[in-house]
Amino acid sequence: MNTKKLLLPILIFTLFTTMVLAVPELSIWRGTVYINGTSATAGVNVSGYVAGTLEYTTYTGEDEVPSSFYNLVLEGSVGDNVTFKVFDIDVIQGHRNWSEGIFDLDINVTTLANGASCTYSAACSGGYCCSGATQIRNGSGSGTCQSSACTAATTPSGGGGGGGAVAAQSIVLTEVDTAYTGLARGEKLTFTFDGASHTLKINKVAADRKSVEFLLTSTPMYFTLNIGEEKIIDLDTSVNEKLYVKLTGINNRKADIIVKKIVEKALPVIPPAGEEEVKEEVEEEVPSEEEELEEVTPTTEKAKLPLAWIMVALVVVIGLIIYFVVSKKKKESF
Repeated sequence: MNTKKLLLPILIFTLFTTMVLAVPELSIWRGTVYINGTSATAGVNVSGYVAGTLEYTTYTGEDEVPSSFYNLVLEGSVGDNVTFKVFDIDVIQGHRNWSEGIFDLDINVTTLANGASCTYSAACSGGYCCSGATQIRNGSGSGTCQSSACTAATTPSGGGGGGGAVAAQSIVLTEVDTAYTGLARGEKLTFTFDGASHTLKINKVAADRKSVEFLLTSTPMYFTLNIGEEKIIDLDTSVNEKLYVKLTGINNRKADIIVKKIVEKALPVIPPAGEEEVKEEVEEEVPSEEEELEEVTPTTEKAKLPLAWIMVALVVVIGLIIYFVVSKKKKESF
């Protein structure tokens, strides 16, 4: 008995320890971003790497922090190297060792000189990152820094200092569940709905990997889904079609979703039960004018017959009364 009593607490402790260890450890890094010694504006791209692998990308001024402030949540193991990049430029601070907790770290970068390799125009001191005639603004390609404008700018501007824009994927909505997997933060799906263009963007992936914030345009609308949740959106009240979005999973901070359109079929107008039967019955009960005359005539004649018999009966009764009165008087006279 004593052995069993000792084993029970040990088993509970083991299970509890296993559950605690299964929870991913988080390391939060935050601070101000400086570019060439000046505080950055909102929208600057900041990436965190753990053990040489990109863990997450955020932007200055996001999550209700000051415009030059960044906030990164990184997963890792104790002792892993943590490094940071701004517009794909290594920060001056070098690497730090990963550990669980909250760490304040201001980071600094110097923009690249002409001729240096680049992936953002904002990373170049000359202001242009060019690949031939194409200006690279948003990290979607690579080029060379220069101070003169490229021949043509074919990629869309990322805005907010040049960070964060990602090429959109054009899709066609159907009534069949269509899965889109591995969508990283900032990725977009563009589609046409009743003649109007719309974009569904992966706006933010939660640090706990349990939910995703979406941004739907052309009319800006933010909504958040937890894993397994779905949302039906009425994009145009004048048609019987709606947008359906479901978050099926999150892997490596990339969202897996299902998108389709739902067509609501118009229901036929059905009259209330019994209405037709009642109508038929009413129609059958309404006689024509000829039928009314035929029916009224015998009814009137029948009504006259009882009246005649009553008159005859009254005459007979009166006669009998007179007869009895006269007979009685005659007897009295004799």
